[in-house]
Amino acid sequence: MGVSSSCSTIKILRKTLLTFEKPVPHDPLDHVFLILLLTSFQEISSKATETTKLNKYPPRIGPRGYRGMKPQWEKEMESGESTKFHNIRSERARNFILARLKRDPTGIYSLPTDLYSLASELIEKDTQLSHGDWFPGPGADVLTEVLGPEHPGRTRAVGHNVGLRQSMPRVDKKKRKSHDKYNLEDIK
Repeated sequence: MGVSSSCSTIKILRKTLLTFEKPVPHDPLDHVFLILLLTSFQEISSKATETTKLNKYPPRIGPRGYRGMKPQWEKEMESGESTKFHNIRSERARNFILARLKRDPTGIYSLPTDLYSLASELIEKDTQLSHGDWFPGPGADVLTEVLGPEHPGRTRAVGHNVGLRQSMPRVDKKKRKSHDKYNLEDIK
């Protein structure tokens, strides 16, 4: 089953489940279709669960995502509720760490212990960048220096629909070769 059919299956299933309290098909074929939808949904859900378990540093930002959390993080910085991680100058590195903080019942943020070394590396690189001791090359910033290069077509800690060139402006665009029409005629 392809991605588009999986997405449409999920949409149909959600619509069916939201429309009726208990979906009761009137036609026997509808019953078979509903069973297929449920099994398909369970397969997709189990695959997504397995993929999520592979995430080394899972974010804890919920459905709002990075863009939805950004105003809240800015408000915390202005109100004085900020942590030392709010002071990281590199926006992507700051977002990466803030998205992984846990908030306890009293409202105090804490970093999971497995992220201490990563956070200290990010803070150290950010400090080097701000003091001028280190300057990232094209396609690199504090986050890519610590975590490694970006996966092609994806960017970390900026939200969906934000490409590499928008999140890191120094990335060089591929230059197209322009062919002279005279050279093309000579080749023919």
